[in-house]
This record gives sequence, C-alpha cells and structure tokens, in this order.
Amino acid sequence: MKSIIHLLPFAFLLAQVSLGDCTPPPTTNPTILTALGNIEGTLCANHHAVAQYLGIPSAQPPVGQRRWRPPQPIVEKYFGGTLKAFAPGAQCPQVPNPAIPIPQSEDCLFLNVYAPVRASAELLPVRVWVHGGGFTLGSGILYLGCTNANDTDSTALRWVQANIKSFGGDPTKVLLNGQSAGAASSFIQMIVPSSAGLFSAVATESGAGIPLSTLPEAYNFGQIWAARLNCTQTDPAAQLACLDTKNATDTVTATGILQGIDFITWGEPNATAFKPCVDGTLIPMQPSEAIEKGAFNKLLPTLESQYSQAGTADLLLPGENPNIGIAAALVTDAYFLCTHYRIHKALQAAGVPYFAYRYSQIIANPNCSGGPSPHLGASHTFEVPFVFGSEIVPNCAFTKQEQGLATAWQASYASLAATGVPSAGAGAWPRFPAFVELKAPFSLAPVNLTAEYDA
Repeated sequence: MKSIIHLLPFAFLLAQVSLGDCTPPPTTNPTILTALGNIEGTLCANHHAVAQYLGIPSAQPPVGQRRWRPPQPIVEKYFGGTLKAFAPGAQCPQVPNPAIPIPQSEDCLFLNVYAPVRASAELLPVRVWVHGGGFTLGSGILYLGCTNANDTDSTALRWVQANIKSFGGDPTKVLLNGQSAGAASSFIQMIVPSSAGLFSAVATESGAGIPLSTLPEAYNFGQIWAARLNCTQTDPAAQLACLDTKNATDTVTATGILQGIDFITWGEPNATAFKPCVDGTLIPMQPSEAIEKGAFNKLLPTLESQYSQAGTADLLLPGENPNIGIAAALVTDAYFLCTHYRIHKALQAAGVPYFAYRYSQIIANPNCSGGPSPHLGASHTFEVPFVFGSEIVPNCAFTKQEQGLATAWQASYASLAATGVPSAGAGAWPRFPAFVELKAPFSLAPVNLTAEYDA
C-alpha cells in the first residue's frame, strides 16, 4: 500500500503504510526537528512501522485574554527544547459522554501526527482529518492513525504548512477530509479566502454545503445563550466581560440546554445550536452561493458523499407514528441530499475535478456501528471504521469483503491526496455525474442516481 501522511485538525497526521515490514523497530523514540524545537514521539503499539506524535499544540491556549477570540499561532520555542508528544491533548469543553470519559480543558487546540518511521526519498502526501460532532462535540482522541497513517481549522492548516516537511510530508499535497460537521468545516475552507493554498484537495463525508448561520441568526442565538449565563448587558464589552467570568462548566451547561431545543423552533430542519456564521469577512457568503458564483479556492479536486439511508426512526420509535418514515426522509433530503445535489452541479459547472460516491454498506458486525446495522441501514457516521480501519472501534471485526472495501477506500483517499484523482485497484474513479457505490465487494462500476427519488 502506498504511503501517505495525514493531517487532522483536532486530530492527527496519519501514515498509511505497508504493515508487512519485518525490519526491527528503532531502539529510541522517533524525534523530528521543527522551527519551535524537537518533537519526540513514540511507536504505535501494534504497528512499529508508524510513529505517533500526540498532543502537539497547533495554537496558543484559548484561555484568559485569548478566550472567545481567534486562535493565535505559537511563537515561543518548546520548553527545554523538546516537546514530549506522548499523549493526546485534552478534549474541548462539551457535554460529557459517560461511555467515553475523556479529560476536558479550554486548552484544547492540539494535533496528533502519525507518519512512517522509515524516511522516504520523497515527501509524502498528507491527509488532514476534521472530526464531526455537530460543531460542539468530539475530539481527535477518538481516532487512531496507526493503521493508516473554521478559523481554528485555518490555524491548524497553517501549522501543517509550516511544519509538515519535518515529518516527511509534502505541503503541496494536502487532502482535507472531514465527516459530518467536520465535512462541513472542510468544505467551508474552500470558500474562505485566507485559506487559499493551505490544501490541495477535499474529501467530505456527509455534511458538505449545509446552510450556515447569518449574522442576525447568530446574534439572536448568542443572546439567548448569554442570557442562560445571566449575561444580559446591552453593551457588548460589558457582556463579554461577564462571559469571561463564567467557567467552562457553566458555558457547557448552557450549551447543552440549547442543543436540546426542538429544531423547529429555529425555523430550519438542519439547525444545530452552534455552527459557523457568514460574517462577510472570514466566510463571505453561504457555501452553495459561493460555489455557484465561482467564489472559491480553485484547482481543488473534490470528493463528496451521500448515504443510501440516513437511518430509520422506526427502530427508535416503533409504532409511534406510521408516517415517521416520511418525516425522516424529509429531514434527510433537507439536511443532506438537496444541498449536496446543488453543490454537485455547481462544482461540475465550475470545472472542478469532482468525484462522488454513495455509501450503502450494511455492516455485518453490530460492534462496528454501535447498533443493528441491518435495521439502521447505511447510516450517518457508519463509514468511519472503513476510513480508519476497524481498530478504532472495540471488538469490531470486518468480514473479508468489508476489509476489501476499507482497503480500497483508504487507497482512494491516498491517491486523491497524491494525484488529485481517487483510484484503487481496478483503476481511477469516474467523475461526477457518475457515482461510485461504496459497498462490499468494492467496485468502480458507475451508478446513476439521477433517476432515484423518495416515494
């Protein structure tokens, strides 16, 4: 398998390497030199061909006077000359998940880097992963890179451009790859003028092009959130000073309450409590509008997805409403399909090298998906084990055909990063309007979805 280095905001650099290397592992920890000093990592426990550098700060801690403000780059050299990158950084404050207890802190802007131990004669392509979570949940701690090695996103990408050569990565071949809210964040970088040149290709998984908040919407929502923290001052400076007095627990509690508000209250079927805002500066306009106007960072090969099923509410609410399937289909169309098709057509018209797939694999092992996949279908997030390998999920074992799909999927991303064209085994993917059906057994036979409609 070809080598690739992946960079992931709030996550890590991955190295996709051949695991058949029988050469004895190094006897000392891998160490690389950057402009800020040495970064010392460790070898992946079960994959000694891959080095991991965990918890690398990508920006100054957003605490104190830097709270509520744009992230600032790191300028001071590492204390003692060497950063011991042995453990992931903290998760950003969020409503905790009792099933996955992870340390949290406002000091949470970190990268994890996974790269081949053996030096390559040439620089390797890079993959940057942006995790999902509705813009309020998740962290890079949840994703392991040992088997396939918004403004904060831009800051992380600038760190990549400044430092990735030290890890053997090619800063001119950076694939930005995200899932769900991470896919939306990745896609947004295409229309952020200041992000031009920070990456060379984009691969999104279920989330590109969703409508963003307008300034009035963001302001109104912010006032409701501030009121829950008893910060109702009309003067912006006084209100910000009040918010500065609130601890992370208070702010997370207020956020959790708002996350539970019925989305109908907000007048749109894909509302989330917090999401990026069209401010006219960093994000000049809605993503779909920017693509249709040609106002985006050009020369970007793009790969985008959709799901054959977004899950079924019948499993969660059996017999409650015979029309629940229709409601689920409407929400799926509004949240994913309609915006995706609009983006598909606009990118095609703009002449962007564009590739699309539909994920439709029903996972045999329920441990891989967290539920009975035959009932849930090919649902939101269920593709992630294929993108990273089954090791990221406990007790997840693929069938032989599923492993073949995972290998082909990872190889396609590696090819997209390296050449701008996804390819795996049988050859290169067809361009849109053809779709590739990602299911086991893997095939590049194009699928025509234009005639498929919900009944």
